[in-house]
Amino acid sequence: MVSIGENLNRLNAINQSKTAAIFAQIDNAFFIPKIQEASLTNIGDALSGLNKVNPSKTADIFEQVDNAFFIPKIQEANLVSIGENLNRLNAINQSKTAAIFAQVDNAFFISKIQEANLQGIGKALSGLNKVNPSKTAAIFEQVDNAFFISKIQEANLQGIGYALHNLNKVNPSKTAAIFEQIDNAFFIPKIQEANLARIGNALNELNKVNPSKTAAIFEQVDNASFISKIQEAKNIVVIGGNLNLLNAINPNKISSILAQIDDASKYEKLIKQA
Repeated sequence: MVSIGENLNRLNAINQSKTAAIFAQIDNAFFIPKIQEASLTNIGDALSGLNKVNPSKTADIFEQVDNAFFIPKIQEANLVSIGENLNRLNAINQSKTAAIFAQVDNAFFISKIQEANLQGIGKALSGLNKVNPSKTAAIFEQVDNAFFISKIQEANLQGIGYALHNLNKVNPSKTAAIFEQIDNAFFIPKIQEANLARIGNALNELNKVNPSKTAAIFEQVDNASFISKIQEAKNIVVIGGNLNLLNAINPNKISSILAQIDDASKYEKLIKQA
C-alpha cells in the first residue's frame, strides 16, 4: 500500500495529468484489501501520497473503509503514530477522521501517553488537536500535572520547549499550570547544556506559555556563561536570529550581556529594536 502511494506521488511530480489518469483507471475496490493489510502508519503514508494525486478519489477510497476497521489499527500503534496519521487522514476527510477518533475511548489514550516521551506526547496531542480540539483537551486534562513534571525532568531544554509549545495549543491554562510548578532554577543547568540556537528556540517556545516566568528564568542565567554560548556559535546569522528571540523575552538581560562583550557593536546591530 505504501509503495503505491509513494510511487504515484513520485510520478505525479513528473506528470500530473498522466498520473491522475493512471490512478483514475484503478477501481477504488482494489485499494480496500490493501488498506486492510496495512498498519496505521502505512495507511497514513499511502493515502497522504494518493491525496496529492487526486483528493476526491482518495477521499472516496477512505470513505469506503468502515470506521470500525481503523480502531484496532489505532490500538496497535504508538501515540506519535496515532497523532501523525489521524492528522494525515484528517486532511483527506475531516468528518470521517473525527468520527473514527470519537470511537476511541479517552482512557485508551491515557495509557499511550504514559508510554511516550515528552516530545512525543506534545507532537501527538498537537496532531490530534487538529482532528478534534475538545476531545484532545479532555484527554490532556485527564492526565495529572505531576506526570508531565516527571517527563519534563527527563527531557532536554529543546524537548521541553517543543512539548510545552505543542501542549499549549491544546490547553493553555493547564500547560501554564504545569510550567508554573517547575522551579526556575531547574532550567538553568538545562540552558547551560544547550547551544545558543537551542536556547533561543526553547525559550521562545516557553515564552508563548508564560512570558514573565520565561523572562525570569533567562534573568537567572549567568551572563558569562551566556557570552561563551555566543562566542561558540560563530555563525553571525545564528547569533543574530537567536539574540533577537531572546531580546523579545528580556531586552534588559540582552543589554547587560552585550555590555560585557568587548566587540559588542557587531552584535548590537543585529538586534531589531522593539
